[in-house]
Amino acid sequence: EHRVFSAVLIKGVQPSACILEGPVPFWKLRPQFPGPDGTGCWGLPRFHEATFEARFPFANVHLKDSELPLEVTLTGWSPFSPGDADNASLPAVGLEYRFRNHSKESVDAVFSFNSENFMAEPRPYPPDPSSKPLDRIRPTQGGFILYGPGAKDRRSDEGCFAAWTDDSNVRVNHAWSLDSLNILWNRFASGEYPARDPLQDSPAAGASLFVPFTLGSSETKTINVYLAWYVPKSSLFEPTRGIKDEKRTSYPPPAERYQPWYAGRFSGIDDVVNYWQSHYQPLLRA
Repeated sequence: EHRVFSAVLIKGVQPSACILEGPVPFWKLRPQFPGPDGTGCWGLPRFHEATFEARFPFANVHLKDSELPLEVTLTGWSPFSPGDADNASLPAVGLEYRFRNHSKESVDAVFSFNSENFMAEPRPYPPDPSSKPLDRIRPTQGGFILYGPGAKDRRSDEGCFAAWTDDSNVRVNHAWSLDSLNILWNRFASGEYPARDPLQDSPAAGASLFVPFTLGSSETKTINVYLAWYVPKSSLFEPTRGIKDEKRTSYPPPAERYQPWYAGRFSGIDDVVNYWQSHYQPLLRA
């Protein structure tokens, strides 16, 4: 389970921070098969109430907590309009976070979206000093792009994943200083959310978006997070077994491998990012 999560920090004399999720299901509190490295975000504070509503192609999560002045509605969607197969096949998702201040006082807050570089190949342990990891995190307007080269025996895993926002107040940390969820969370919860430039010649564990905002009583604000990916190769091919003349037969694997549709439509992740950004509102209305 990769560490990808959004969160909100409510400033004040005693800052309060929680991830934008509901309570952890009881059966997950003591997982039967826990991950070897303790991945996931189950131990972080979160909203006490959550409801889910599906209205295809939209999914809505409503978050409430009597101890917090903000209510949050998260809407996730991807394009789907009958007759428009190309846009329905886009490697893209929209996440819209709508915050409402239901208190009588003004609220200063910070939204964050955080992701480890899950496109990178897992590091061997103990590390091999002779190998130099080639995965990187690079910038895009208002966000970051995760890149992984794929393993030597799985070049089809090479690809990119982008996350960004069009909010003008965004700060981007392109390189977590330490691969520690506890340190990352404690710094954010204490009010630290600095921007950090990308590392030019070395990998980074993850990256974050930070958007500070202020809401008066009963005011609302929506922050859009755009997601897109580009993995143009695969290891898939046509079946090598079948039935001919009522007899089972085998075929040699073909030289060609399956490629996703978008690999022939877009030249790379930057092309997908530009298209999703410019067509987001028309596709949302459609």
